[in-house]
Amino acid sequence: MGTPQNAGMYVKSLLHGIKTNFLVDTGATLSVLSRKVYDSLIIKTELYHTDQVIFSAGGTTLNVLGKTLINIEIGDVTYRYTQDVIIADLLIV
Repeated sequence: MGTPQNAGMYVKSLLHGIKTNFLVDTGATLSVLSRKVYDSLIIKTELYHTDQVIFSAGGTTLNVLGKTLINIEIGDVTYRYTQDVIIADLLIV
């Protein structure tokens, strides 16, 4: 696990072969992936329509592109994430 300068617990992993850092948020009610990361995937999973509305920590509404299923590799283990992953425009620093 790595810890960037800002607070939070991050896990280094591969998402469809792309190196990523996931923020582990045990209190989250859904999983969100940034459009920037989704667009960088060589193998894209199909996006499905969703009416899900999500808000940033500051209370603004995020632009949701859709939902999908993803494969996450952590170490030697590959997980098929079977819950919806929301793809949204996120401010990534």
